[in-house]
Amino acid sequence: MLKVKKNCDEQGIPFFFKQWGKIRNNPNPYDPTIHQEHKYHAKGGSQIDGKIYWTNPTVEDDSMATITLFDNEYLVIDDFQDLKTIWELKSYLPFMDKELYTQLKQDIRKNGLNDPILYFTTPNGDKLVIEGHTRLKACIKLNKKKIPTKEVKEEFQSLDDIKLWMVKHQFQRRNLSQIEKIKLAYLSKETIEKTAIANLSKGGKKLEYPHRLILHLN
Repeated sequence: MLKVKKNCDEQGIPFFFKQWGKIRNNPNPYDPTIHQEHKYHAKGGSQIDGKIYWTNPTVEDDSMATITLFDNEYLVIDDFQDLKTIWELKSYLPFMDKELYTQLKQDIRKNGLNDPILYFTTPNGDKLVIEGHTRLKACIKLNKKKIPTKEVKEEFQSLDDIKLWMVKHQFQRRNLSQIEKIKLAYLSKETIEKTAIANLSKGGKKLEYPHRLILHLN
């Protein structure tokens, strides 16, 4: 595929890669566009070497909105009433199952949204959603005109800092059982360990028992 793209570039021809067709054709099993919740989902995924080539000559505006965060650029998945989401955060915690999501959407349609969508304002002024991705999805589907929001005042230094905050915030929910909290902690084990190691390395220490940190979070 990259050879085809190179030939297109040399000839000045727009390169548009639609999809791999089937997952087994995709050399990257972790391609996020395989997931149906992804904005640029396609059969088998649509990335080549971690990039999406959306130069479609049949589309008037084929640009993809991005957001800059911690010196990295991320694709914007949702952009609704000044709120933006990115896949790296939207997909970090488990997605709600279809039945519960249907119930949530029905409740929001009837009673409105009670819990505000929490966001973090980036240095560029973008309102990045860090809690309430599923509620926002429901509001988008229902085309809600007014959504209650609340800004989170935290000095995040990395995307992992935000992910760790998301996990801690979930632990504070009263309707989570102890087992659910432990499952959530181990689901986020890699991020928690990486953040802890980075923080301890600044002080010249080593993380000998990362699993204790995980269990301590609940």
